[in-house]
Amino acid sequence: MTFALDHVVINTLFDMDRAAALMSQLGFTLTPRGYHSLGSINHLVMFEHDYLELIGLPSGTDVLRKDVLESPRGLN
Repeated sequence: MTFALDHVVINTLFDMDRAAALMSQLGFTLTPRGYHSLGSINHLVMFEHDYLELIGLPSGTDVLRKDVLESPRGLN
């Protein structure tokens, strides 16, 4: 049986700016920041057939995505 990898998620919680800067310094190109109505934000690093997603929480709002908030920082 073969499994295809769709994407890998890194939870940055409230440290999206720091995580995005680090990924850029490592040489990755990030998509512009995405904003989700569920209360999360993201950047993607696109590869040929899959991608890496930095996901985090916006500051200055009461709408926060619960599953992201309750997950640990790091690889999910």
